[in-house]
Amino acid sequence: MLKPSPLKTGGEAGEKPDDAMVLILNYNSFCMQCPRQSWLLHADHFFNTFHLDKLSDDDCLSIFTQHALKVRNFDGHPQFKEIGEKIVRRCNGLPLAAKSIGSLLRIVNCHREWERIYESELWNLPEEQCGIIPALRLSYHHLLSYLKRCFAYCSILPKDYEFEEEEIILLWRAEVLLQQKAMPQIKDLGNQYF
Repeated sequence: MLKPSPLKTGGEAGEKPDDAMVLILNYNSFCMQCPRQSWLLHADHFFNTFHLDKLSDDDCLSIFTQHALKVRNFDGHPQFKEIGEKIVRRCNGLPLAAKSIGSLLRIVNCHREWERIYESELWNLPEEQCGIIPALRLSYHHLLSYLKRCFAYCSILPKDYEFEEEEIILLWRAEVLLQQKAMPQIKDLGNQYF
């Protein structure tokens, strides 16, 4: 991956130039970022970019509970509220992290298991070493082995390849990655894996 390179851009007469960074994305795209604004140039067209802030704790908690408990809050599950809030704080406002950990905990009905996830050493590993946020590393670590195979299979797809759920399920089926017990249920099983 190419690293950003510093670029000095001029301002109005008498103004100091802004510090800007240029990142070459591929042969026909680059992104320029300076303190006040960012642009994306792709195939000779400039697009303004939008910076998204991290989610508030309440919004992140809502995403987490939707995926962990299939509800918007802990009203029906007060035993998980305190530990759930602690886990969400570790997600650091990142919606993908909240969704991943919530989905991991969906099948876990034991308070001790929620605590085990919260106390995992994987949260403390530096993200810079492998480029994977701790919540995603943790959710992969706890995947069942047959789901890890399906996930790993997706790595053979080209980068930025867009696919439909049905297409991946058919590929998993062709590679005998779905643990089928009865043929009529194979599609439902693939949907559950996805």
